[in-house]
Amino acid sequence: MKAIILAAGYSTRLYPLTKDTPKPLLPIGKIPIVERILGKLQSVNDIDRVYIVTNSRFITHFEKWLEKYKKQPNNYNPELILVDDGTYTNETRLGPVRDIALVLRKYDIQDDILVTAGDNLFEMDLEKFCKVSRLNKASALAVYELESIDLVRNKFGVVLTDENNKILEFEEKPDEPKSSIAASAIYAFIKEDLKHIINLSGQPAEKEINVGEIIKYFVENNIPVYCEFLTTWFDIGSHDDLRKADEYYSA
Repeated sequence: MKAIILAAGYSTRLYPLTKDTPKPLLPIGKIPIVERILGKLQSVNDIDRVYIVTNSRFITHFEKWLEKYKKQPNNYNPELILVDDGTYTNETRLGPVRDIALVLRKYDIQDDILVTAGDNLFEMDLEKFCKVSRLNKASALAVYELESIDLVRNKFGVVLTDENNKILEFEEKPDEPKSSIAASAIYAFIKEDLKHIINLSGQPAEKEINVGEIIKYFVENNIPVYCEFLTTWFDIGSHDDLRKADEYYSA
């Protein structure tokens, strides 16, 4: 299995913090976000390579971080590969789906993949999550149930599931959500489904294609996808999100 950490965004909503520092390298509880994600990946037994996708503007920041990280005791020790997606500005960014497809093509990946955004912090056993995918022989999405529909409205992708946690519907940031179950940016894609990601990445689009569009495509085309629930989740998009995550992991 391969893992992909999506870290090529420009995080303009967190300026000035992220003007000269990529969001995944910001410290949460004194530990960079990307290192906390790598710590979670350690629970997955068969990951042999992790691709961290960044951009041309911040590639040197990640190179310096990786050099230091490799010298730390007890660091996560599969092969870690930095991937430059070739963009320099927020306006020219490729977006998540095209960044995933870039890695799939460049490294000719034919394995199952675990994908997580470089700004999602969470509590969940990722090995259990991957097991959900393996047992169902289908891709999987990590989800989080918020306290009310108002908390997901116009903010997150929203799913409806059956009694077996198979996803029946997916809506991207709906005005009228049908549930309070929010889609995170944590995915397990089986190798048989990778061709759909490649195909979607080549579709014409005026703006970036978010990974939620993959789930929407699967559901609309009767490609099974299941979900597993997170117990804690921080989607760090704002200064307030950053503060809450820092308080949680500093406690």
